[in-house]
Amino acid sequence: MRVKFQAPWNKDRRRHEGRNIEILKLCDEVPALPEGPPVPALGEPEQYEPHPGLKYFCKMWKLNSAMEFWLQKLHPDVQEALIDEYDDSTVPAVLPADEEVRLYPSSSVAVGGIHRNITKEVLRRLFSRFGRVRSLQFVGTTAVVEMSSEEEAAIAVQDILLSLDWPGALVVYFFHQIPPVSIHEIPEGQRIFGTVKQWNSKSRTGWITVNGTGPDVTVTSNCLEDVVTLIPGAPVLFKMGAAYSDSWNKHTVQCCMGDREAIREHLSANFGTDCAVRHWARSLQHKLQKGSADI
Repeated sequence: MRVKFQAPWNKDRRRHEGRNIEILKLCDEVPALPEGPPVPALGEPEQYEPHPGLKYFCKMWKLNSAMEFWLQKLHPDVQEALIDEYDDSTVPAVLPADEEVRLYPSSSVAVGGIHRNITKEVLRRLFSRFGRVRSLQFVGTTAVVEMSSEEEAAIAVQDILLSLDWPGALVVYFFHQIPPVSIHEIPEGQRIFGTVKQWNSKSRTGWITVNGTGPDVTVTSNCLEDVVTLIPGAPVLFKMGAAYSDSWNKHTVQCCMGDREAIREHLSANFGTDCAVRHWARSLQHKLQKGSADI
C-alpha cells in the first residue's frame, strides 16, 4: 500500500506544465521549536578596505564579486598574506562527472535542524558572515533566508554544510518555492543532494526530498552505502537507479550516502576553489589572531 506523507509545511497543489507541483507558503510567525544546545555569541565581522591587489587576486582565481566582498572581512594583514602565499595546492581535485553533486542555485537558503536557542537574530547574524541578508521567514519549522544574490547564498550553503563547530547540526540547501525539477527530470547516475523526509525503521524504507524542496523519491535500506538507518531532516547524497516498467519502482534510489563526515568530504571536493580559498583564509586569520573569528 502506498502511504501519503504529510509535509511539515503549508502548501498549495497546482497544475504547472502538465504536472503537479507544490508551492510552499512563507510565514512570519516563528513556530514552536525543540530545545537544543547553547548557541555561541556571534559577533559582527568588520568590513575592511580591500587590499590593493585583491581585485587582481580574485580575477586570477576567477572569484566572483560575492567572494571579493567576503574577503574584505579579513584583516588587512590576512588579505596580504592570502594574496602572497595562496597557491594551487589547496584547490580540490576535480571529481569524475558521475560523482559531481547536482545543485540548483537560488538566492534563498533553507535552514533545517533549528532549535529554540537559534532565534531569528542569531540566524541573521550567522548569515551576515556570508553577505547581505534581505529577509528571514519560516516555512513550518524551516527558516528561509533571502540573500542579495545567488553567489552569496552559495557561500552560505557551502560553509554551513561543511562547518564542524556549529551546535545542532544545521542542514542548509537552496530554497525553491516550486521544485526546480519534476520527478521525471531527475538525472540518473549522478550524485544529487537531498534531505530525509521520512524513514520507517520497521520496513526500513523511506522518502528523500530532492534538493530539500522536492520532488520526493523512495529509498530502501539495501541502497544505503555507509549507514544502516536514516534520520528525518538529515542530508544525503544519492543516485537514481535505472527506470523500471512498474511506475511504483520507477523513481527509486540506487545508492545513498548518509554519513555526515563522508558527505562533508564529498561536498568539499565539489565546491571547488571558492570554498578552498575561504577555508585557507579562515585558518590563517585564526592562526594570526587578527580580525574577527566570526567569518
